[in-house]
Order: sequence, then C-alpha cells, then structure tokens
Amino acid sequence: MSDGRPALTTEQLRFGYPGQSEFLGPLDFSCRGGEFWGVIGPNGAGKSTLLRLCAGLLAPTRGRVLLNGRSVGAMAPLERAQQMAFLPQRPIAPPAATVREIVLLGRYPHRRYHVFESPEDERVAEDALTRTETLVLADRPMETLSGGEAQRVHLAAALAQQPRLLVLDEPTTALDPYHQVSILSILRSLAGDRGLAIVVATHDLNLAGRFCDRLLLLADGRAVCCGIADEVLAPATLERVYRVPFRSIEDPQDGRRYVWPVVGDKPPSPPAEGD
Repeated sequence: MSDGRPALTTEQLRFGYPGQSEFLGPLDFSCRGGEFWGVIGPNGAGKSTLLRLCAGLLAPTRGRVLLNGRSVGAMAPLERAQQMAFLPQRPIAPPAATVREIVLLGRYPHRRYHVFESPEDERVAEDALTRTETLVLADRPMETLSGGEAQRVHLAAALAQQPRLLVLDEPTTALDPYHQVSILSILRSLAGDRGLAIVVATHDLNLAGRFCDRLLLLADGRAVCCGIADEVLAPATLERVYRVPFRSIEDPQDGRRYVWPVVGDKPPSPPAEGD
C-alpha cells in the first residue's frame, strides 16, 4: 500500500546523447512508497535509458529526476546508494566470490569507515538472504549458481542496501517461469510489506499486469499510456505499439485480463525507416 510520499518523480524528463537529438521524453510520472511500477514497450522504446536516468547513471538533457524530493544529479553517489538500489540487466559478480560476500557488498554504503562488516551488516545481509530464499546458498561460489539463483542473490544484495527505491532492468530475462514468478512475487511482497517503491522494466506483458500496480507503456521514447493494467494492456493500444495484432481474455478464476499476440500467416511488417 502506498505511503503517499513520492520516492521517485520525473518532471518533463528528456534525454539525448551528445551530438544527437533527444529521443526520450518528455516523461512525467511518480512512484510512491509501496507502489510497484512496470515499464513496458518494444525494443528500443527507451526503457533501459529511462531506468538509467532514474538511477542517476545518465544525466537528463532537460527536466529532472527527484529521489525523495531531491535531484538525483545533485546527490553524491554514496548518498544515492543509501536510498536507491539499481539492478541492471546483466549484473556481474566475481565468479569465486561466495553468495554471502556478494550480498554483504550491498552494505557498503552503510558501513562505518567502509572497511569491516558490523554485526548489523551481517544481520541485514542474512535477512536479505532469507527474504530471497538464498540463505541455503550463502557459502557457495557465484560460479556454481543457476541463472535464477544468481538473480535472486543480486536482488538480495540490492535489498541489503536497505533502499527506499528499487529500480530493476528486466530482472526476469532468460529465467524459467518458476523463477520469473518467484522474483516478481518477492518484489510484490517487498512493496506491500516494507513499503518499497519499485520500478521494473520487463517484456512480459502478462506478468507485468499480474504483479504491478501501474504500468507505463513506452514507444519511441514517449509515454503511450500510463495506468492500471486493464487500461494499458488494451489490444488496440498494444497493436499500435508492437505492430502485431493482440487478443485478450479474462481469467474466470481471478477475473484478470491476459493478452497475447495473434500469429498470422505472414510476419509482421517491419517499422518504417526512421521509426
């Protein structure tokens, strides 16, 4: 449940690389504590760029990103890491490092003098391991883990930062259905139980609709639709964005609406040049 306070806000956010025209924005949205947002859209829509701007890894060309009411660009990296955790698409960890060592790295922004782990660091890390069901893996090297196990460990490291905001770029990519549902279920419970604000980019429309409170649909760097799943995942809207027909059906058990692309006899037309 939302606590009413914006954790992340974008105001007329625009971005373009030096020497190029702006390709993202303007974007305005606000994610509050306890809310779980999904950012969806086709490849090249600007999802990863938006998340990197929110994480302070890129600087807007115009507009601004606010973290707990303060400009992300004006915050020192350590201060930002104490309030926000960012999980990229392909996080990297030393293969020989143990799971516990990786999760304890998440405590770095909070360590006194940034040298040794305190009993509090150990406690927080163990809680993060427990929450992500990776405590049983604590002494194993990262190189021995499956993709789903490794992703849960990286999520545990992000939780060990004790952020108010979690930003995750396609955290379920290349995972099997069990691990996809497992990761998103953990995130859903974190938003509800701990009041975290969570923003996730994903290509899975139905999982986004199932777990997220609100969806932001991007295309060509702009917001096409923003709202609850039934509003955003309308077949006509999706067809316009993804360039393939969609159908939807209501699940008789939970009343939720699910969508899928319609497979035709011919491949969909490619985007026009310049799209």
